Amino acid sequence: MAITFKGGVRIKPAKAPFLSGIAPLPPPEQLILPLLQHKGAPAKPLVLVGDHVRVGQKIADSEAAISAPVHAPVSGRVLAIEERPHPAASACIAIVLENDFQTAPCPGLEPAGNLESLSPEQIVHLAREAGIVGLGGAGFPLHAKLQGAIGRVKTLLINGCECEPLISSDRRMMTERPGDVVGGARLIGQALGHPRIVIGVEDNKPDAIEALQKEVGGAADVEVLPLRTKYPQGGERVMVKAVCGDELPLGKLPADCGYLIVNVSTAAALFEAATTGRPLTSRYITVAGSMLEAARVVEAPIGTPIAHLLAHCGPLREAPRKIVLGGPMMGVAQHTLDTPIIKTSSALLLYTEREAEALRGTSCIHCGKCMQGCPMRLSPCYLNIYADSRDYAMLEKFDLGNCIECGVCSYNCPARLPLLQKFRLMKAELAANKRALAEKREGAGR
Repeated sequence: MAITFKGGVRIKPAKAPFLSGIAPLPPPEQLILPLLQHKGAPAKPLVLVGDHVRVGQKIADSEAAISAPVHAPVSGRVLAIEERPHPAASACIAIVLENDFQTAPCPGLEPAGNLESLSPEQIVHLAREAGIVGLGGAGFPLHAKLQGAIGRVKTLLINGCECEPLISSDRRMMTERPGDVVGGARLIGQALGHPRIVIGVEDNKPDAIEALQKEVGGAADVEVLPLRTKYPQGGERVMVKAVCGDELPLGKLPADCGYLIVNVSTAAALFEAATTGRPLTSRYITVAGSMLEAARVVEAPIGTPIAHLLAHCGPLREAPRKIVLGGPMMGVAQHTLDTPIIKTSSALLLYTEREAEALRGTSCIHCGKCMQGCPMRLSPCYLNIYADSRDYAMLEKFDLGNCIECGVCSYNCPARLPLLQKFRLMKAELAANKRALAEKREGAGR
């Protein structure tokens, strides 16, 4: 019997039909690599304009504890280091590479050797040097996540839910590369001291479940667990509640309560780095929309501009009116086709004029549907009121910090209010307000 959680929403089946197999995307002539690819501090350039780089070469890094290096997906020349569009921010400093199409590899990229002999410290170092971050969307550097969880985790949850509609990137990863997913899960478990390992997959992906179960075979160290299809089943707090029955307290990380959640593609990226020596320089991207003949899952170099993706995934029946990087529930609309994909980009969704117009909001009718579906049992309708009035005290009182930004409230809202986007903005403003108050108190105390 598949298990689930209270709350959330059952979205009508919307996994897009896609061409079988993952097609490698031809690399573009220019790649744009923002120095902010993840949660935490942005990297700093290690190259200069005019330098020649090779495939897999580290071109940016940071000494910050929560950061990850950036590597060159192609060989070529550093054309510029300047501000360029960013998928989740208005702009960001980026390294622009001119592809020479020679695919010259960087020397020194070697497999890790006997994986079973690797110590936790070596696995953490491997994850860091490969630049691996959470590929499910959160983007937290894997090495920092592991470092803070060693010796504290009783259950490792490998997240294969991919609960947003239309996206099939993780599904193709699990179906076509189950050995990498299971191998990566075991490697992470080895770093953590061999806790229980559960790979949770929603039951609308029977091909992925079958492939993983076949890979695990009769081994007792990894369990493949079907979960009932419901959004947001893949949320960290939601998944812990569904699989283990525990509720994570507000302000606590999963590791504080004995859990670690890692996306299936993140686990596969770690295994690939360990067995080939290659850092994270590409990722699976779902390109979907009603204007396409069929959705596609492509392996695209990180730094590929949206325009290049569209040029190789057409033909389009009509020009898109709205383009979103990410899923339909949590993705971010883009204002230019020059925006590149980054490590946390999982999908490119194309909307027609009619579809975009249907998403336009009106006014709140106080129906309460946003509260019915919220998996964190918040009151989005009241948070909306306090957000409009910038009432930070009431936003805190109504637990805005506990919002997991899943977008269920926006999906359920008959008025199509942009609640998710508003709450993201308010959380950022609330954090900035707290920092300003702290600095003011510190200055007054001198």
